[in-house]
Amino acid sequence: MKFNEDVIAFVPSRHLEKEDGNKLKKGEEAEFVIIEFNKEFKRVVASHTALFKAEEVKHVKAAVKKAASSAAEAKPTLGDANDALQALKDKMDGK
Repeated sequence: MKFNEDVIAFVPSRHLEKEDGNKLKKGEEAEFVIIEFNKEFKRVVASHTALFKAEEVKHVKAAVKKAASSAAEAKPTLGDANDALQALKDKMDGK
C-alpha cells in the first residue's frame, strides 16, 4: 500500500488473514487498520485481521458478561432451598 511518495504501508502475512481463515490475495480489496506508525522512517504497519479480531473480542466479552449475570440470577440460595424443602415436607405430611 502506498499513501504518497514518502509513506509506505506494510502488511505482514499474519495480518492478511480473512474471517474465514483464508489469506487475502493480490488484487483483493479489503479494509485495514493501522496498527503501527513510525514517523521517523515514514513507515506504517496495517492489519486486516485486527478488524475482526477486535470485534470477536467484544462479542466474547459481552457473551461472558451476559452468561455471568444470568448464572448469578439463576443461582439458588439457601432460602430458596428451605422453601422447597418445607413444601416437600408439608406435602409428605399431608398438610
